[in-house]
Amino acid sequence: MTFERLEAGPACRAGCILATGEIEKGSAEAFTQFARANHIRRGARVIFDSPGGVLLEGLRLGRAIRDAGLVTSVGRFEDGEFIAGGQCVSACAYAFLGGVQRRVLGDGRLGVHQFAAAIDSQGLTASDAQTLMGLIAIYLDRMVGKTSVLTLAAATPPADTRWLSAHELRRYALVTD
Repeated sequence: MTFERLEAGPACRAGCILATGEIEKGSAEAFTQFARANHIRRGARVIFDSPGGVLLEGLRLGRAIRDAGLVTSVGRFEDGEFIAGGQCVSACAYAFLGGVQRRVLGDGRLGVHQFAAAIDSQGLTASDAQTLMGLIAIYLDRMVGKTSVLTLAAATPPADTRWLSAHELRRYALVTD
């Protein structure tokens, strides 16, 4: 994942960070270093446009965002302005939930699915998978006060995406606006 500081328009009064690309091992630490080097202050906005990536790193990134007191959005920024679209899927959805305030801009999309691919690629056992589900539930409870969106993710095969409607975003407390 790459991070870029933006100074564009009223949405970025406190500052904006554009977070794009895949969340990889080390992304949370890279974000923390970026935020320090750029003197990012509480209330700044992290704008995600990401296909996801490493699940545990997404959780770490979300915790770093929450610890810094930042706001999160899903959107796109191109040629110096915000444009329609943007997506935040899989591990990105969990990172997005780290925002103290959360918003999906325009026709941006937030999507979830199973993390079974992580089991195949990392050689995790069924017991490990259950432990990971527990960690995700604890994370969701801390970030949004609800764990119910986990059932939607668990019911969606890893090769598919469950795109959440505006109603579901509010119902599951994934957005705060």
